[in-house]
Amino acid sequence: MAIVPQDLQPDAPDFSVRTKVRGATRTVAVRGELDLGTADVVGHRLATALQEHPELVVVDLSEVTFMDSTGVSLLVRARSRAERHDVRLVIVASPRVEAVVELCGLNGVLALVPPF
Repeated sequence: MAIVPQDLQPDAPDFSVRTKVRGATRTVAVRGELDLGTADVVGHRLATALQEHPELVVVDLSEVTFMDSTGVSLLVRARSRAERHDVRLVIVASPRVEAVVELCGLNGVLALVPPF
């Protein structure tokens, strides 16, 4: 598991982010709110996963309870970076995340799948 610098540790009691490695797949799973206060740590984990050039990065947001424009921006940047590195990026979206992405008109841009 990647070490997150102390200055990126959010002070959000119900927030967690986990990274899992399985073969050529990296999964970054987020629980709680994905917003201005937590986006840096999630971005750090996504950047680390993408730098490893796996075949697939799964961003598991099935347990995200709230996402603001900072979270949306983070996902769009991760998608762009994944494309540059020929990495497939898939987002497992909670209904709340899916609604925000649709509201932003990005459901055709971001590859969303329902929770397993």
